[in-house]
Amino acid sequence: MTDHEAKIVYEDEKTEYWVVISAYSHQQAAEVLADLHDCTTAEYTIVGGQSEIIWVREKGKSEIHKFTVSGENERIYNAEHIE
Repeated sequence: MTDHEAKIVYEDEKTEYWVVISAYSHQQAAEVLADLHDCTTAEYTIVGGQSEIIWVREKGKSEIHKFTVSGENERIYNAEHIE
């Protein structure tokens, strides 16, 4: 696993706010950030159908890999026998 830095890029964003994520690939780092974003904002915009642009780079390096990340809302049900 390699440490990556990732950020969601908004049109009006001017800051350099990168999140450090340990991942096996740049793509996995982008997917982890999308999940983290949806969970921490509790808005679930990505899994709700809105795609986001995420930039990823290996920590300490300047080459940026750009991804469009989208999600799917999957319903999962569990039934437990009670009688």
